[in-house]
Amino acid sequence: MSYAWFSLGGNVGDVAETFARARRDLRELADSPMRLSGLFASEPVGGPSQAPFLNQVVGFRPRYSPLATLRGLWHIERDHGRDRAAEARWGPRPLDIDILIWPDTVLFDPQLTLPHPRLAQRRFVLVPLVSVDPELPVPGLGRSVSALLADCKDPHWVKALPA
Repeated sequence: MSYAWFSLGGNVGDVAETFARARRDLRELADSPMRLSGLFASEPVGGPSQAPFLNQVVGFRPRYSPLATLRGLWHIERDHGRDRAAEARWGPRPLDIDILIWPDTVLFDPQLTLPHPRLAQRRFVLVPLVSVDPELPVPGLGRSVSALLADCKDPHWVKALPA
């Protein structure tokens, strides 16, 4: 089985430390070692005026189904300070984890669409994905992440941070 890919984002608190703790928690959902991008800073997309985001992608072979994994991600977000009910849409948050790509899967469920429906329009996830696996195919789109990035019209900046 190939890897599923997840994005981590946040702009509240010590985000790098939150990511480190969240990655430890993600190991409970993984059935393989993790693959990680470096850290990237990015301009917020949508929502209220706010600080830049820190972003990273994480890949692993999932232990559970997409929907069971999604529920696990919600628990991890909550354990690290996210309160979805109290936050503004696309507003500041300590941790956001999205499923970007699931191996060989296209899914339309009320709780989850795979691949992520805005993957091709979001430079802040495409740039980290390309840094790890530029030829990663996106199920249902018939294109690699590098091809999607080449055509991405997102004007928001994304900058690699020093390791």
